[in-house]
Amino acid sequence: MILWVDQIFSDYLARHDNFNNRIQAEVTTAFPLPKQTAQDLKAKLEQLLKGDVRIENKIDSAILGGMIIRVNGQVLNASVMNKFENLKTFLTKN
Repeated sequence: MILWVDQIFSDYLARHDNFNNRIQAEVTTAFPLPKQTAQDLKAKLEQLLKGDVRIENKIDSAILGGMIIRVNGQVLNASVMNKFENLKTFLTKN
């Protein structure tokens, strides 16, 4: 029963955010985003997405640097680890 209440509340919040043109962005970085960087990123995302962006900064040292941005099921992977993996793929194919 409690699981249903949590799901209903989560769905309500998502619909409320959608109605108010709020967009949730999950930004994964190796270290916490500095305040100014977070503000600059928020402004750029708001300009691109045309909405009120809320950033949740998750920390994952495995990405080494850069960031991974997740918004509405889309992912932009600009992490250092991703660049290493792409380089590895390129070098092993050529």
